[in-house]
Amino acid sequence: MKKNWNFYIIGFLAFFFRILFLSHQSLWMDEGFSVWMAAHPVSDLMRLIRYDAHPLGFYLFLHYWMKLGNSVFFLRLPSVVCRVVSCLAVYSIGRELLGERAGAASAVFWTCSMTALNSDTDIRMYAYATCFSLISTFWLWRAYKYGGRKNWIFYYLFAALSLYTHYYTGFIIMAQWLFLLTEKRWEESVWVPLILTLIFSPWTFIFFLQFFHAIDKGMPRATWHASFHFFAEFLGAKRYFSGKPLLINLSSIFSIGVLVYALFALVKRRKEEGVFLLLLFGIPFCVPFMISHFSSRHIFIFRYAILFAPYFVLLFTYGLFSLPKPAAYPIYGSIIFMNLSIWFLFLTSPAFQRQNWREAVKIMSAQMKDVQGYFCGV
Repeated sequence: MKKNWNFYIIGFLAFFFRILFLSHQSLWMDEGFSVWMAAHPVSDLMRLIRYDAHPLGFYLFLHYWMKLGNSVFFLRLPSVVCRVVSCLAVYSIGRELLGERAGAASAVFWTCSMTALNSDTDIRMYAYATCFSLISTFWLWRAYKYGGRKNWIFYYLFAALSLYTHYYTGFIIMAQWLFLLTEKRWEESVWVPLILTLIFSPWTFIFFLQFFHAIDKGMPRATWHASFHFFAEFLGAKRYFSGKPLLINLSSIFSIGVLVYALFALVKRRKEEGVFLLLLFGIPFCVPFMISHFSSRHIFIFRYAILFAPYFVLLFTYGLFSLPKPAAYPIYGSIIFMNLSIWFLFLTSPAFQRQNWREAVKIMSAQMKDVQGYFCGV
């Protein structure tokens, strides 16, 4: 059997970029909160989760993982593993839907994407949820194309895991279900919501408690301007061109242009694949935005975009490589360079550290020694 070297190369690159300087930065506030939650006994965790905005799955896993070790490197390691699997899932989905070249190029883009890298090493649920959600998409497509009990079992398993890890994945499941409806797969479109509702039903009571007491608290209202800049963020341009609004706006316009071109090209050549990817990107982008913009439930924020950004990457990369090669390759190379350069700067420069608690502790410890020395001298 011929080895698929693209698969191994993408897996190696994904692991290398994420394991590099893994414990260099201190825990930041949200990571600290995750560790604090998971450190409680399970009985207390079940009580505290009612005041959080996320399901139990991630905290429960972290609770037992912490029993094996509690160093920063060790606690971040599962996120790295999940994101490596996500990169391989992007490759597998792209290969199934768009062909080998587009699948490999999309996976390399996602492997080097600052949007992904910035959350890949966090002790948070985003890497886990993205991983489970992407795997569910892969198995749904295989179930749709080839049928088979195994494909459907794996789909339901990973769709359920994604729901129990992050509620936002429900919008991706909605997109998957709508795809079955658009393709007139009536039997599957009945069974998917029914089975997943039954699987999620034990958690329904806690979900509604969270919905009325915790979900969307303190989140800003979604704006058209912020959502427009999402596209520059997906490219890595918003961080790279920080402080240069004209270049950021042009990056967003270019990104949207390539995305629209990709959709037209896909619908023309691969209609089913185009509709599938359009729904997977459009539903979790547009539906939460409309809810947040026109109601008091503010659930649309950029850090949740990590869950549907892979589908943007697949569409954008396909559109980019549908352009003439003399234009596509330099642009693609520039995007990869832009993302990796800002990532390495983020890793190594103190100016880019989000919340440097480790350095704060050193300063406070030094100050305490000075105070103790003063009083001892007196």
